[in-house]
Amino acid sequence: MSWDTHDGDKWRSAFDPPREPSTAPAPERPAAAPHTVTRRSPLLRTVEVGAVLLSILSVVGLGMAWARIAEHFSLYHRATSDVPTQLWVYYGEPTPLAQAVGGTSPQRRVCDDRVRPKAAGGTWNCELWFSLDRHSIGEVAVALPPGPCSHERVNQQTHAWECWTNVDIPPIIRDAPPGAKIIVGDLRGTGFCLRELLLQGRWRCIWWGARKHGYRVVQVFDSGQPCDFRVVDQVTGVWSCRRSYMNLYIIGR
Repeated sequence: MSWDTHDGDKWRSAFDPPREPSTAPAPERPAAAPHTVTRRSPLLRTVEVGAVLLSILSVVGLGMAWARIAEHFSLYHRATSDVPTQLWVYYGEPTPLAQAVGGTSPQRRVCDDRVRPKAAGGTWNCELWFSLDRHSIGEVAVALPPGPCSHERVNQQTHAWECWTNVDIPPIIRDAPPGAKIIVGDLRGTGFCLRELLLQGRWRCIWWGARKHGYRVVQVFDSGQPCDFRVVDQVTGVWSCRRSYMNLYIIGR
C-alpha cells in the first residue's frame, strides 16, 4: 500500500483510481449587486426619537392619572388582616347585617353621612345610605373628637367621621319641607359661587353654580370659621371649611 498526496488529498489508498484533471471551464460568478446605504436625515431621526419618548411619557402619565383617581375617589378600601382579602370594607355606621359576611339583603347598608339640627348635640339622622353587595362588609368609622357639629361625613381615606358644619343649621334649610328644590350658594349678581379659595386675603370663587329650572337659590350662611378653602354644604346651607385646597378627594365630595 502506498500513499499519495500530490493531488491535494491528505490520505489516499493505492487502490483508488487516479483522478483525472477536469477540463470543464469554471462557472462564472454573478457580479455582486452594488451595495447602497440609505442615510436618514438628522431631522428625521430626531422626530422618531421624540415620538418614542412621547409614547413612553403618555403611557406613564395615563398610569399615574388612573392611580390618582383610584386613590382620591375610590369608595372602597380593601380589607387588611382582620377580614378576608376578597372583601371590601366600607366605613360609617353599619347596620347589624352589614357587619356580617355575605348576603344581598337590602338591610346590608352603611350610613356615611348624617345630620342633626343642633351642633351642640341631639340625635343623628342618616342623610345618605350606602348599600353593600356580597363582596362588601361594613365597619364602624372612627368617631369625631368632642365638639360642636351638625353635619358629619365619613372620610373613606382615614376611616373616620369628619365634621362639615360646626354651627346650627339655618332655619331656611332646617324648616324647608321634604323634597324642596333649593340650591345654596354665594349669590353674586346673576350667578352664585359654590367653592372659594383664599388668595392674598380675599376669597376668590373657583367653582360657579348653574341655575336649574324650578330650583330656588338661597344665600349660603357664613359661620366665620377661618380656613383657606371652603365649599357650600348643600345639606346645611353653611360654608364648610376644608383642611386645604390640595385635598382633592374632599373637593370631589
